[in-house]
Amino acid sequence: MVLAPETLDRIVPGKTSRGEVLRLCGAEVEEEERLDQPDRRVLVYRGWRAVPETRRRMRWLATVEAWEIFAQETRIEIERGIVKDVQVRIRRSRGPNPEPPV
Repeated sequence: MVLAPETLDRIVPGKTSRGEVLRLCGAEVEEEERLDQPDRRVLVYRGWRAVPETRRRMRWLATVEAWEIFAQETRIEIERGIVKDVQVRIRRSRGPNPEPPV
């Protein structure tokens, strides 16, 4: 799942709770926890999408030349149940097939 910018704008560090993040972004999330910091967790959302790059062959016919692949990783740091930080990393690549990034 790729999180929309409008969704990410609603997550405010220092105000948004863990429950609100799960409601906004979904419960299907990876969670990181460190034993030396039990009050701190990181929620990780990963998603991708592929967009075809087309080329017109005739007025009504187009072919797919390649696929532009967008991979998004969103890391939301939670401390004592409240969002502390949000980081988004977007990678773009181009390939012959619409396959998920490794």
